[in-house]
Amino acid sequence: MTILDILIIGVAAWRISVFVTSGVGPWQIAVKVRKAFDVDHNEEGEITSSPTVGPGKMITCVWCVSLWIVAFFVPMYNFFPFAIGGFAAWGVVGIIQGLVFRDD
Repeated sequence: MTILDILIIGVAAWRISVFVTSGVGPWQIAVKVRKAFDVDHNEEGEITSSPTVGPGKMITCVWCVSLWIVAFFVPMYNFFPFAIGGFAAWGVVGIIQGLVFRDD
């Protein structure tokens, strides 16, 4: 595995982890996933409260979710590098968006 492979997997895992832990998504997919873990949201899909222990706490933690995403992406990268590359490209867009429209 090259440094480029690690960067691709890392950016892809970061993007999916951020989406799962704090995103809304089309049809509020991420919100529905978090609701299954007893995480409460407001009308816009923002988290209002979450459990302090257990899976509900972990589903709102980027570090916790990213561990499992990376564990899934590393072997999948060998079979479907184009899919993981697509998530990485989505991550790069998120990084650029954050740099261009950051709150000062």
